[in-house]
Amino acid sequence: MFCQGLMKINEFHFSGQSSSVALKCKRGISSRGNATMALLIHLYLVLFSSVAHAGSDKMNLDALINHLRSSSGNVIQPNASQISQCSKKDCAKWTSEHFGKSDYWDVAGGNLDDSQVQQLFEVHWDPSAHGNQSFLDHEEQQYSSYEWRSSDLRYTLPFTLYGWTNLDHPPLRSVNENLADIHPMLGAIDRSSDHRFYDADFQHSLDQLSQTELTAGNVLSLLPNTNSYQQKLALIKATKHHLWVTSMVFFCDDSSGKLIDAMKERIQNGVEVRLIVEGVWSRIALNGCIARMRDVGIDVLIMNESLQIKNPANITHNKFWIRDGEEAIVGGQNIMDAENLSTGFNAEGYRDTDAWVHSGPITTELEQKFAFIWEKNRKKANKPMGDHLVDIQNKLYQEALAGQRGEAVYTALSDPSRRSHGFCRLVSQEPGASEQAISPVLAALADASSSLVIATTPRVAYKEGKSDYKSPKLVYDALINAGNRGVRVDVVTNGSDGFGGTLTKIFRTEADKARSKGQHLIERGFMDVADDLGRANYATSMKDFLNFSAQSQNIHPWTYFRFAHQKVHLFDRRMVGIGSFNLDTYSSKGNRETELLCMDEDLISQAERQLAQDISNSIPVRK
Repeated sequence: MFCQGLMKINEFHFSGQSSSVALKCKRGISSRGNATMALLIHLYLVLFSSVAHAGSDKMNLDALINHLRSSSGNVIQPNASQISQCSKKDCAKWTSEHFGKSDYWDVAGGNLDDSQVQQLFEVHWDPSAHGNQSFLDHEEQQYSSYEWRSSDLRYTLPFTLYGWTNLDHPPLRSVNENLADIHPMLGAIDRSSDHRFYDADFQHSLDQLSQTELTAGNVLSLLPNTNSYQQKLALIKATKHHLWVTSMVFFCDDSSGKLIDAMKERIQNGVEVRLIVEGVWSRIALNGCIARMRDVGIDVLIMNESLQIKNPANITHNKFWIRDGEEAIVGGQNIMDAENLSTGFNAEGYRDTDAWVHSGPITTELEQKFAFIWEKNRKKANKPMGDHLVDIQNKLYQEALAGQRGEAVYTALSDPSRRSHGFCRLVSQEPGASEQAISPVLAALADASSSLVIATTPRVAYKEGKSDYKSPKLVYDALINAGNRGVRVDVVTNGSDGFGGTLTKIFRTEADKARSKGQHLIERGFMDVADDLGRANYATSMKDFLNFSAQSQNIHPWTYFRFAHQKVHLFDRRMVGIGSFNLDTYSSKGNRETELLCMDEDLISQAERQLAQDISNSIPVRK
């Protein structure tokens, strides 16, 4: 990651203009050296960036099109409109870099970014031309023929383009209407048909397990990537009375600054804005940002769980927004350019997901949780909740009278016309999983599944041996048992193309700040830390991932081609979970987390389409 950061810093595109040093960067060899080495690399690239690598080949655009068509069996086809524009931009010359047995092709001159290169070609998938195979079955078969490098857990591919990473095809920007063409288990379904999830006794068992209750009447939709940022901006502008936000990280970069400016305008019109942020990272990277927020009138509460001696790893990791107690956004996205602006394909590289609660009792429960955290942890400078606490209790009472919570909800599950619409449970875990522990709930849902489970997690933490009530192994054991019962289990996490994440992004942001001030040694120091963090996380996570996936032949392990930060859990296509909860030890045993679990046709359909696309854009891991 040091080399990748250096390439970005120098705005230098390695496309037929490589050196032996650059080749090492591309191969992913860690650059853990000191500032002197970084300076030498920097000078080398500046002096020799115009010199083509002696081992590179060249191919014109027409030849590349024919090469990809023939190599993929006509699955990969040119995108005519994009190719036309590419030709006009003088990107007809392509250069191949040779790494082992792989050919990595990129535009000579580097005048297209990754996202643009990705769109020059597209996948044309016709199951009838491939023995009625789904695309994922085809990909698993294709990758089984490639050389798997156990040294760095990557494949040696016969062909690929920069921007595809370790994919053997351009990333899918959309998927077929018939999802069974993509995923073999996502064909037509009647979600109202009988299932254990619709059994009142089963739902009551989840009540006892999680100290929560099922609610009805929620209206929801999915907010992937930058869609969530756009909706948060709209939510701020629509606020009339109060806006409450909790986020582990809230930067003051360009896109996040627009949110602060919108909050400022609302505050000037009498709106109350409260913000809860995590303590350690606020002090490391956000001090100036916190001051800016307070200057415009935002009431900021900085949490300090991670500074406590008893449980130093506990952090406030949940992320949700509430407008006027009427609508909410809940999920896994922090507030930073890398998430706000990411499409999952562009240079920001994040794939993340939130859920939008347009209306319904889940919004009230999020209000109740926010108020609880605020009152328990507020400092003298933070305004007390006051009348809000009474208002929340009144809303809970009115929702019970309306049949949106209470026993009437469980009775309604027997009605096939209702039970797959708007039934949700909010599990909001306290630090140390002392209340509303999420792991046991996810494990219970996996235990009750009979056909398909799909889970996405940035990191994997699986160790053989005994698991306890709060351990992530409780969930992984349930997934293994499901696989051994014949349930298909797809798990998507990060591989060598996506290691890093939020913490490494924070250090890269600090490196960018140092660079802008001419503090190059500090810049390189931050980049080294980011690199070391990313590689350490990747090595541990992948070891556990391989160990876990080997436990059942029905577990299908995948690594996303970018950085997957989302936490989405699908159970038998009738229950979907979206939130901040990672399948790792920190989330299971330490952090304050939130998981929204819903039986809702619209939300599940949208989640399935995204998950089908995400797995298509992932690399099957060799067991």
